[in-house]
Formats: sequence, structure tokens, C-alpha cells
Amino acid sequence: MMIDYHVRDDWPEGEPDWLKSLVSSLSRQGYVPFALPLTVATQEIRDWVQLASGEEAWVRKDNQNSLKADLAQSVASLGPSLRTAVAREVAALQTCFGVLAASGKAVLSQGPGLRTDQRWADVEGAADSLLAALATDRAVGACWDDLVAIAKDRALETLDYQLVADLLFDMLGRRGQSAERVLRHAVDMLAYGREPEDLPFEERELAVGSRVSKARDLVVAPETIESVAVWLGFKGGFVPEIGAGNVQFYNAPWHIPNSAPGRPDFPHKAELAKITKHGGIFKWQERIGEDYDVDFLVRVDLGLTTAANAFERAVEVIDTIFAVAVHDSNGIRPHLAQYVVVQSGEPTTQSFMVSRAEPGFPDDRHGAQLTVEGLERHAAKIADALATDDLPRFLSAAIEAQTAADLPFSRAFALRKPSEADRRAVVPLADRVVQHVAAYAAMKPGVLFDLLVERWAYARWATAVQNAVLRCLLGGGPNSRRTSELLGEFYASTSRRPWMLFAADHEQELLDLCRVEHERGWITRMLRSLRDLQTYEEIIAEFQEEGENLGQRRTRVRNSLVHGNPTQFAVVDSVREFAEFLGNTALGTALEAFTSQGDFHAVLAQTNGLQQALANGQTAADYWRGHVAAGTDE
Repeated sequence: MMIDYHVRDDWPEGEPDWLKSLVSSLSRQGYVPFALPLTVATQEIRDWVQLASGEEAWVRKDNQNSLKADLAQSVASLGPSLRTAVAREVAALQTCFGVLAASGKAVLSQGPGLRTDQRWADVEGAADSLLAALATDRAVGACWDDLVAIAKDRALETLDYQLVADLLFDMLGRRGQSAERVLRHAVDMLAYGREPEDLPFEERELAVGSRVSKARDLVVAPETIESVAVWLGFKGGFVPEIGAGNVQFYNAPWHIPNSAPGRPDFPHKAELAKITKHGGIFKWQERIGEDYDVDFLVRVDLGLTTAANAFERAVEVIDTIFAVAVHDSNGIRPHLAQYVVVQSGEPTTQSFMVSRAEPGFPDDRHGAQLTVEGLERHAAKIADALATDDLPRFLSAAIEAQTAADLPFSRAFALRKPSEADRRAVVPLADRVVQHVAAYAAMKPGVLFDLLVERWAYARWATAVQNAVLRCLLGGGPNSRRTSELLGEFYASTSRRPWMLFAADHEQELLDLCRVEHERGWITRMLRSLRDLQTYEEIIAEFQEEGENLGQRRTRVRNSLVHGNPTQFAVVDSVREFAEFLGNTALGTALEAFTSQGDFHAVLAQTNGLQQALANGQTAADYWRGHVAAGTDE
């Protein structure tokens, strides 16, 4: 930030000390507050009403008392002008919060998404009303007046200005303004009488009262509403042109040079042409052997809004798409290299960034290609859904938890072995994913966990059969050439030749090639289950029992990790894959429901055609032969 106590050394003689105090009080640089601004304390209560899970979250008096104390401290730090301006809204929130806190366990133990009692809605509504009141011109002006009054109180021996300045800074940000820019302009006006459009070193002779009044006008003035778009340049794979909703992907090597006049047209070409006109950003290859600044571009259209925090908002949108694509594909996360903010069709803010080194493979082209494939599968439908509605908070929280769980095991960390702490963290993080999805679906977490466990047996069987095939094709030995041929066929399986049908058709040959003698009996049984229904049903029954045992153990391990109870690492590791399955299935179902605008419960209840056929007495081999003969897809 460009504001600090050392704004100028050459203050004109006779300038009041309180003016210098006011100027220096606007610096937030290097300052971390211990008290919370009223905006933050109010938002915290609102978030707890929406998101805090677990029966003890609201039942515990210490949590309630802590939130109440934060709110009281924030209210006490208000200056007289702002306290008067928002007195009604503050009183309403305190009253509603007190009523909720006095509710019985039956109300306070309700989980997120299931909080139907009116007292929850009253607190959330009161918090929204207070936040809205704090975002008005009247409230911002009152906060500024309080800050001026504190600066004029030369007998003050406390740091009251910090709490008021913190609140003003946060209020501006929540109004869609760049608080740093607004306060920088206010400082220029107070110290030099300089308007925002003046030259950097220009100084005007204005009376102190005029400067303070004009600075107030600058602070209170609302931000301009205009069309805002952000162009993001990434390294990490060449993505084809994908357009959906408010998000458009561009292949940099093709689109950047073709933004020149007379070249083929494409969406938003005029904007890109203005950005690349002088060659300062998004530079493209002019000579053989030169590298591109970026591999692909993403344009995020924020619509009619303010330009404040446009970059951060655009990154939030694209991060959601990347998180799903990378989780699904196990690819690498693209590195943001450059960005440009476009306001009303004109490029304004731009930045050159450096992709930091990660502990993964250098120049991981395969990982980049996996990500591209994930984007091709998911980018359009997620962008379409986000264009229709904001990402629900519970779903956003689930994606964040899943991303944190995936990171240590991703290709981005391929050269770093996951630590024991990384592996222990998977269980509680996966638990959080399911908890957030349950709140999104307005379900009790225990009910969702039970439904997810029911899916374990079939998924476990399908994975076991696939592993049995791969055990037979490990390679080596006198038949390595044939093994390689079959392995290629296995990985090249399509809807015209599903891998299960491939395994059933080559059952005997696979067993003849198998060199893992100690697992031959297990492999034989798994392959036989494709054509023998009784074997399949026996295996499913075993895996159902396994799922019930793992479910109970997972709960015990999760509680041990969260509450510090003893648990051996071997026990934690034994439920890690099971916990990942529950989290992945829950998140995948929620994303499918969100992107298709469908009902979560209906999506969760769906089973694929093979599962239905197996339940109706048809073998997997016969089911796939029928599909191939009919020329239909799954």
C-alpha cells in the first residue's frame, strides 16, 4: 500500500498536527488487528449460522459467548456518528442473537442445511441488514467523521483510531471499492490538495477544511458500475477454444497472433487486439524457438459491476473449474502467469507474474494434457452453471476441502513423498467434504454417510476386477509381446468394446499369462464374477460387510484425529482409501446436481445400467455383449 506515516516531510508551516495524525492513521501497512471490525464480527456470526456443523458447534456455551463477546467488542469500538447511524440494526442483531443463544438443544443442535427454526433465519436476516447498513453512503461518511474526530482529540492516549480505520477499510471493500486506492486518493487530498485526476507531483493550495471535506467526498463516493472482464494467461497445456456461460478459453498460440487485423474472427477479438497491440503482455512467438508468455487464455466476464477486486473474483471463478478438472483428471494445476482487467472495453490494470516452482515434474506435458482433458469434460458445464447461479457456499467449502486433501498426492507434488501428516489429514478433510455436501443437500450427515457406504461394494468390485486384469498384464516373461498387445487393447477400451467385456472375452488367456501365482486364486475368482452371477453376489456380500466395518472404523479414526484420541498410523492408513471414496462420491454427486440443476437426492439415487442389470440377475459379460450388439452406450 502506498500510504504510510511518512507521507511528506515538508508540511507547510501552520498545518495542524491533527491533520498529520489523520493522514498517518489511514495506513494499514504491516498492521494485524487483534480486535475485529463490526463488519467482520457480523459476517462471522452469519457464517456460523450458515456453515458451523457438528452438534456441539452451537450447543456449546463457550462458542456462543465468544461470538457474543466479539460482537460486543466491535460495537464498543464504534465512534459516536456511526453508532448512531446503525443503532437500530445493531440492536436487532444483538436481540436476535440472544434469542437464538437461549434456545434449547433441539434448536441449537440442528445442522447446516437443516436449520428450519425461524430463530436461525432471524439472526441471518439481522446480520444481512447490519452489513447492508454498513455499506451505505451514510455509514461510510459517519465512519470517516469519527476518524476525523479521533484525530482532532489530541488528549487521546489509546489506539482507538486503529479500530475505526480498520472498519472503514473493510466497509469500503464490501462496497465493491478498492479501499487502498480510495484512501490513497484521500491522503493525496489531505496532504497536497491533489485530485485523483491530477499529476502525481501536483499540489493545490486549499484550506484545511476544504481538503477534509473533499477527502470525505472521495471516500463516500460510490464506485463506478461498468462492464468488467478479466483476461487470465496460464502456463500448462494448450487448451482448445471452450466457451460457456461467462467463461471463455482460448488457445494462445492460435488466438493471440490472430487477434491482428485481417485475421480470422473469434469472440472478443477486439478486446484481445487492444491488449496485445503493443506487445507488452501475452506476447506470442515471432521467431522459431521463442516461447509464448502463456499457453492458454481465459476470459472471465464479470458483467456490470465495479472493477474493485476484479482479478480476485475472476480467479475465484476459474479456481472452481480448475479444482474440479484437476481432481477428476489427476493432472497439474495450470500456473497463472499474466492478467489484464478490461473496463468498458478498455484494458486497464495488468500484471506480469512469475509461476513459482512446485515439487512436481519439470515441464510435465502429460500432466498438462490430463488437465486439458479434464477441462474439456467439465469447464463448459460448470461455467454454464455459474452463469446461472453463484456456487453455493456449502459446495464451495466442499471443493476447498477436497482440494486440500488432494494436493499432497497430486502430480504437482510428484517429487515429494506425502508425509504421515498428509495421509492422516485425508480422513478429517474427506469428512468435511461429506459434511458440507450434506448441508448443501439439506441432509443429516449420518444419513448421507450411510447412503455413500452402500455404494462401496459395487465400486470395490469393479476396481478389484480391473486390478485383477492388470495383475495378469504386468509384463516380462516369454510372452511379453502378447502382454503388451493386450494391455494396449485394455487401455484402448471404448463403448464399442468395454474393458469388462475385454476381460471376459480374454479370461483364459489372461490367466495363462498371469505370473502372480500367490494371487492366482483371487484373480480367477474376480474374472469369473464377470460371467458367473453367484460369484458376483458372493463378492458383493463380502464387500458390503467390509464397507460396514470400514464405516465404523472411519468414524472412530476421524474422532480420534479431531479430538486427539490415540490411533495408530496403520489404522488411519487402512481407512484412507475408503474416506477418499466417500468424499469423492459425495462431491461428484453434488457437482452433477448443481451443473444439471437437478435434485441431489435424485442424482444420488441413480444407478448405472450395469448395476441394475446385475441386480436383475444378468451377468456383466452378458450385459455388455447386449450393449455392443445393440450399438448403444452406457
